Amino acid sequence: MRPITLTFSGLRSFPGTCGPLDFTGKKLVGILGDTGAGKSTVLEAMTAALYGKCSWSEVGVGQLISEGSATMSVDFVFSVGGESWRVRRAFHADTKPTQALLENLRTGTAIDNVGSVNRRIVQLLKLDYKSFKTAVLLPQGRFDALLNATDAERTAMLKSIFGVDEVQRIRSRSEVARDRLAQLNHDAETALARLLDDPIQAADEAEGDEHRATERAERLHERLRTLRARQEEAIAAREHARATAAADAMLAAHRVDDAHAA
Repeated sequence: MRPITLTFSGLRSFPGTCGPLDFTGKKLVGILGDTGAGKSTVLEAMTAALYGKCSWSEVGVGQLISEGSATMSVDFVFSVGGESWRVRRAFHADTKPTQALLENLRTGTAIDNVGSVNRRIVQLLKLDYKSFKTAVLLPQGRFDALLNATDAERTAMLKSIFGVDEVQRIRSRSEVARDRLAQLNHDAETALARLLDDPIQAADEAEGDEHRATERAERLHERLRTLRARQEEAIAAREHARATAAADAMLAAHRVDDAHAA
């Protein structure tokens, strides 16, 4: 996903309209400023536009609405998979329902139901909100720790961020399931070897064993496919975080060089 433009209003310390912020043609963008200048507001606006969520509150996006503002609106244009999309949401301080609209800028087709927009965003980005939050929105204060950590500390931190321990746990379970499947196949072969003793009975037993083994194998194969998909998502998220960390480290180095030059 590449951001193209972002416009928002009524969001935190920006009661008026801010934007459009134009990211067109930029491969690397740094959000710089003093504490409280609104750097995280840009990321919150993107998160609210994509998922209708507030990254630091489980209460709801209402926490982001500027004091005194009746409505908070976000308008985010992004590209993914060679297509450009525009998502707009409006959140109200009163009890009015949230509005959401997702439009394909090439075809002009649009979705205007909040639930449908949410599901389509997940399909486009291949990230649900939880994955987006952990992989893209590195918690404040953890980036400096990540840069200054030892290799062992950095590994532990990245495992915590991306849930790698959970992936490893699932992988271990898949290996146990694979061994169980091998045992079932062995049992089936043993049953087949007994066919000459009592062909009819052995055939019936083997057929039942084979049927059960096939059902178990199908369930295990489905689990393995799910596990591989989760592993691929975790790897992609980890590579994205590494690229982000490298880019931010480069920006930090440039700031130091600029400070020395000044």
